[in-house]
Amino acid sequence: MEPLTEDPLHVAATRPALMWGLPLPLALALFVIGAEVQVVFKGLTGVAWALALVAPVWIAARFLVARDYNAVGVAVLWLNTSARGFDSADWGGASVAPLPVGGARGPRGMRHA
Repeated sequence: MEPLTEDPLHVAATRPALMWGLPLPLALALFVIGAEVQVVFKGLTGVAWALALVAPVWIAARFLVARDYNAVGVAVLWLNTSARGFDSADWGGASVAPLPVGGARGPRGMRHA
């Protein structure tokens, strides 16, 4: 049996592309929101409103991303799975795994049927 070879995996290879400290999709979304606000309120008033709305969100997201680069992706994944599961008590919850991760808590399916 051959010994396993180890290849180093550098952090930069797993980190998403960043723009001013935020992952690129989030930064572009905030730019679009700021541009929309600036279009609604014309002139320097629009710039002031856009900065007032986007800057706190940008700073909060930057603090969140400073600990974990993939925090935004995890939050989006949570929004796509668990946040939509208003009836998770009836149907057994949401997961990205194809098979149940935990042990059986009882029969899955409609509880009220």
